[in-house]
Amino acid sequence: MVLMMLLPCLSFFNVDEKNGMSFSGPVEDMFGYTVQQFENSEGKWVLIGSPLKGQPAKRTGDVYKCPVGHGPSSECIKLDLPEQTTIPNIHEVKENMTMGTTLVANPDGNGFLACGPQYGYMCGSQQYITGICSNVSSSFKVLNSIAPTVQECQQDMDIVIVLDGSNSIYPWDDITKFLKKFLAQINIGPARVGIVSYGDDVGHVFNLSQFTTTQDLVANAEKIPQRTGHKTMTALGIDTARKEAFTPERGARPGVKKVMVIVTDGESHDNHDLSEVVKACEDDGIERFSIAVLGDYNRQNKSLDQKKEDHFFNVSDEAALINIVDALGSKIFALEATSGNHTSSFEMEMSQSGFSVHTSRAGVMLGAVGAYDWNGTVVMQSGNSFKVPKKNTFHDPLVQKYEGMAGYVGYDVQSAYTQAGVFYIAGAPRFNHTGRVSIYRYDGENITITQHLRGEQIGSYFGSILQTLDVNKDSYTDILLVGAPMFMGPERDEQGQVYVYKISKTQPCADPHHPRSDKRERAPSTVLYPPREREQDLLCSLRALAAEGKLHDQDWNQRSPDHRSSTLEFFTHRIISVSDTNFLKVMSRDVAELHAEMTFDLNKINLQQPTCNIQGRDTVCVNAKVCFTYKIKSEKETSTRTEIRYSLTLDSLRAIARGRFRDTDDRKMQRNAIISHHLCTNHSFYMSEKLDFRDPLMVSLDFGLANEDSGPVLDGDLPTSLNKTVSQKTQSNTSG
Repeated sequence: MVLMMLLPCLSFFNVDEKNGMSFSGPVEDMFGYTVQQFENSEGKWVLIGSPLKGQPAKRTGDVYKCPVGHGPSSECIKLDLPEQTTIPNIHEVKENMTMGTTLVANPDGNGFLACGPQYGYMCGSQQYITGICSNVSSSFKVLNSIAPTVQECQQDMDIVIVLDGSNSIYPWDDITKFLKKFLAQINIGPARVGIVSYGDDVGHVFNLSQFTTTQDLVANAEKIPQRTGHKTMTALGIDTARKEAFTPERGARPGVKKVMVIVTDGESHDNHDLSEVVKACEDDGIERFSIAVLGDYNRQNKSLDQKKEDHFFNVSDEAALINIVDALGSKIFALEATSGNHTSSFEMEMSQSGFSVHTSRAGVMLGAVGAYDWNGTVVMQSGNSFKVPKKNTFHDPLVQKYEGMAGYVGYDVQSAYTQAGVFYIAGAPRFNHTGRVSIYRYDGENITITQHLRGEQIGSYFGSILQTLDVNKDSYTDILLVGAPMFMGPERDEQGQVYVYKISKTQPCADPHHPRSDKRERAPSTVLYPPREREQDLLCSLRALAAEGKLHDQDWNQRSPDHRSSTLEFFTHRIISVSDTNFLKVMSRDVAELHAEMTFDLNKINLQQPTCNIQGRDTVCVNAKVCFTYKIKSEKETSTRTEIRYSLTLDSLRAIARGRFRDTDDRKMQRNAIISHHLCTNHSFYMSEKLDFRDPLMVSLDFGLANEDSGPVLDGDLPTSLNKTVSQKTQSNTSG
């Protein structure tokens, strides 16, 4: 699939904002952040996301269902999705999960997906933010929870604490307080803990297999006595732990990660043996974390690999040990997650899957902007299986070096159906600072990039909004819209820009064209979705797309409603109230065509041949015949009977007119009329006594619908005025 750039423009001339429907909610809950039309056996609904519902304490978020067509007193009902959305056998963190940040309907109309990308869970003291989605049925029941990047906490590790018990450690109570807090965050079972204490000599305090619960381990750790001793035999303590503590006889398990936590005052009396002991630990695959209670440790103790600064903690005294417990635990548990076969768990730990969602006949796409150090990715679901792409999937190894650039791949996602198959589309608005859109194939196993579309301006957020359209309803995608909401215009303000790409298999990408922008308009930071089949709840129309499904090569202008409601702001972002974050549902109106023609019964005016007598004076009278043709561009059966208004003006460009209408005895006349399909009216005007025929006499016709607030709206691309001229010699026509 190849995309060709087209001249873009958005138009909203047929949006009926005055007769819309409004649902209100708390501004602090971000009520109305997302909206989705929905229909089931009970009727039509508007689903409204409120991602900060429950703040300031929890901010779990939620989704509301709001009935459509039940009168102004209808209230929205909270669905309580966070309570029903859960993953078993993990320590969930639903606070700040922001449920309702993403909201999409299933393509078959059977239910919808609501996501909370800030959903997290705990592994020990480490919180992972993986995101979660709730699959909701058409009857608003949660069918299942989708969280493909959640991993079971793989804490299968043997941890041996090598504890300095010499006399230089004082007070001992601070050591036991540190042990209690540190051990309390370890899940005994998957993890085992042993303790070795040293001073002049070395002794085993606990074996790895001695305790089966965290509670028993913590209770006994509080009772550990200080070993005492005048010497600090650090190397001996480490080597004894290596040789004896990590043995099957003391509860060590084959194939399980080995971790050693060394707590010392830094004064090692066998410092000459440390290098050899450290190398032996490395050869045995033991990961070491060192805590220096005194500053002298940092100068003399070599038990720590100097390259691994994140494995080293230096505290001023024993009392300060308690302050590093959380950091130490986070390092250990994060280390475990990045080890061995669990690399993807760590790389997806902050994935925020569900930040964006797209559902299609081919499956579900979950944008995961936090994956791989916020470079992002897209999790693909097909059936009951999920595909988590590898780290380098969305970069070209031939021209790019993978770097942690925080590109946010998956900020928005879409799919396109073509004769060549299904293509998937992912936006990365921060890629290379200018943004990028990746188009790729997915065969159920492998992802193949076919094309990249690149932004042209730094900071424009190109690719943050994507939308595909099937213009001619042939089941194939015709148009891809790409939003760059922070695009800087010529006035150095963020006007935004929408790029329109035509999907073609043969045409290359053309050079970008810039749409005209009105500096008074807001940045188009959301490309609004097309209507569902058989519904008229349109939020936006693309003027470039005609009824025949073709794109016209014209110089389009951006347009907004002429009579904007005071409650409607940020129209192209999301439809919110200026006073609070409410949801305003606006309906589309049928588009009508009103054409006009005007003819005269005289080819020219000859004052020497009067045709009428006005108030005893012979003069020339001209009969103007005005005909209107009216039709509604709609596939459904719609009444075409409506009321139109029109006005005629003589010599509109002159201060003093050279004629008057017989009905009004004035240069102007206005009328309303009822029309079904075709209507003709006649209006006669006469010439004044003294005529100046240096230029032709112009008759101007202005016309439109009598009621512009309801019913169909006129096609904004058609003229609503007509000018015709009559002269002494010739007659010419102009239209505008």
